[in-house]
Amino acid sequence: MLDRKVLDELYSLYGFEKGEERENFSVYLHSEGYFHNAEIVQFKTNEIELSQVRDQYSELGFSVHVSLFDKIEATHASLFAGFFNIKHSNNRLIQEYNNFCELQTKKTLGNYSYVEGRFFINGQLSESGLIEQISSKISESGPQLIILEAAAGFGKTCTSYEVIHRLASNSIDKVPLLAELSKNRKASVFRYVLLSEIDRKFTTLSSSLVTYEIKNGRVPLIIDGFDELLSKSNSLTELNSKDAEEAQTMLDTIADLLTYNSKAKILLTSRKSSIFTGDIFDDWAEKKLFNCNITRIQLAEPTAQDWVGYEKFVVLKELGISLDNILNPVLLTFIRNQTIETIRQNYGNNENILDQYFSLLLTREQERQQLLLDIREQISIMQQLASYLVQFDISSEEPQFIRELLLDILTGNLNKYLERYSDSLLQSSEDRPTDEEFVMKLVHHALLDRVSANSNKIGFINDFILGLFIGDALIFNKLSIDQMSEKYIDIASTSYGIKDEQSRKTLFKKITPVIVQLSVEYQLLIDINLVKKLTQNYCDQYFDSLVFKSNFYFDTRYKFINCIFSSCSFDNCTIPTSVFQSCQFYNCQFYNVNIINNSSNDAELIFSGCSGHDEFIIASSTRFDSLLIDTEQNYEKFVLEQYWKVGYDMAEPRRSYRTLFRGTSSEERGFVNDAIETLIDRSILRKTSTYIELNFTRMSEIRDILGR
Repeated sequence: MLDRKVLDELYSLYGFEKGEERENFSVYLHSEGYFHNAEIVQFKTNEIELSQVRDQYSELGFSVHVSLFDKIEATHASLFAGFFNIKHSNNRLIQEYNNFCELQTKKTLGNYSYVEGRFFINGQLSESGLIEQISSKISESGPQLIILEAAAGFGKTCTSYEVIHRLASNSIDKVPLLAELSKNRKASVFRYVLLSEIDRKFTTLSSSLVTYEIKNGRVPLIIDGFDELLSKSNSLTELNSKDAEEAQTMLDTIADLLTYNSKAKILLTSRKSSIFTGDIFDDWAEKKLFNCNITRIQLAEPTAQDWVGYEKFVVLKELGISLDNILNPVLLTFIRNQTIETIRQNYGNNENILDQYFSLLLTREQERQQLLLDIREQISIMQQLASYLVQFDISSEEPQFIRELLLDILTGNLNKYLERYSDSLLQSSEDRPTDEEFVMKLVHHALLDRVSANSNKIGFINDFILGLFIGDALIFNKLSIDQMSEKYIDIASTSYGIKDEQSRKTLFKKITPVIVQLSVEYQLLIDINLVKKLTQNYCDQYFDSLVFKSNFYFDTRYKFINCIFSSCSFDNCTIPTSVFQSCQFYNCQFYNVNIINNSSNDAELIFSGCSGHDEFIIASSTRFDSLLIDTEQNYEKFVLEQYWKVGYDMAEPRRSYRTLFRGTSSEERGFVNDAIETLIDRSILRKTSTYIELNFTRMSEIRDILGR
């Protein structure tokens, strides 16, 4: 039997008013403009009474629909299917996906196809099945928060569209929502941006109804570029109080969708080590998402062989091209679309590949738009445009605004460019463009495009291209380093990682005056991307999801001291043991590492949830653990007090690895780590994918250890 009160609330939420109620049925009325509908929900079948009521409402001008449900879930499903128009809505999303693929094909000078590279899911390496695993998580019961992180230009948006396509193609009872957050700082309050996206995607439905169905899990929410609204730093450990408050507000908006009774499925994409790094996120997740399953995914840099195929991979190695420096999806897609003959004839180094990419793209642009600008001139204009965007702290804007910027850039040269149309034998006098037409050719340039299928804003085709032009603008003095926020320094240094050593050194010198003002994690990223080696000591820092590759040199003049590494990857690296002192590694992966034992001192390193680190442990440790029972018991108590603080009536259910070490000295951390492992072995603590949880079924033992 249906609960009538619950039924009334459900229909009210969908915009119905209660018409009347009898023993055998209830009538709900919904009027919108020209249309008037009456829904008769039967509890018992009475054909005579039903016929009378149907005729009564038909005579009043209502379109009458009769329903007979045994359970509220069936009623809810019927209303959702009718109002959200599942098949039509999902077909529209599939068309948006197809439009996105067409746009990517234009950008990459060849047929676009999604390439699934390596990724880390909760710190564990996985080689395939990313879309499948995300879709599976979205299908699981209970509230699900999936955080997908990657460097600029490494596939976050492409992955978002693949997930949307999978859900829209396979779901018969869900309608996903893709919210691509605006990169315009004018819309800076996340809650209102999200509501605006809801209103834009579901124009006929109230935002309160859509939010209700997000919480019910019927509208999986994919938020692409979650970090875009943060104004400054990308490391919460470095945020000032105003920005930290802004970040907390954004997280709380998400928490409101993942409350205790929620079934919401939310996928957030973000640049690596942005809003989800540091104590703010850990504390927030522990306190507000204790009922929610959190999955963290980091996209690893693509492997050249996966993208270009084995045969081309071998040819590139034969040519002596440093594959570690071209691990960028844009260039790898470009290479994949070239023949082996073209590769052999034109490519000798990384710069050749980049030059060929721009040469083909910009030459095609000359023909496509009859644009009488040589390659050097087109690049110079785009460098200046990138400079202006950085100065305005935007990465996209309305076409009219981009037009005004380009007009300013062309000042002094516009007439010279237009005269070429009069001098060209290939152009008739009628073909000479007006000033406006010439500027619009640049507005519609192949290096610029709408930032999404649902936005009129224009920006560079991807962050990789934007980063190259920002770096160029800085080197050629079209941009001053003091005009750049940390975000754009990150984008530029990431893109310039594919450049030759001299270009990288030049950009590094330009950045050097402000390096000390950057968050420490960005300082290390600059070391990784531009210098390819350590340039300073790093003390008491937290690093998340970083990748150290074979071309990175651990200079023994510098050290990591008392640092925490979470979900980091060390791939084919040579690691001297003296470089790391009193550091902790959580869910880190070590692949084919070469360990050099160049220190006789105990490095006092802690490894938890790591793989491939056995040789590193042996080489870096001289300590012989012989904990006495009473000492071990003390540290077990210390660990459990992180969950159940002295003076508190209740224990908290979960803690992240690193919060369990708060307040300890480097000498104590080995003992704390041993105590954690012992408590896990005794099932007092339970190790999940990203947290360590208190096992409340063992409260008697917990009380004994705590002495309560």
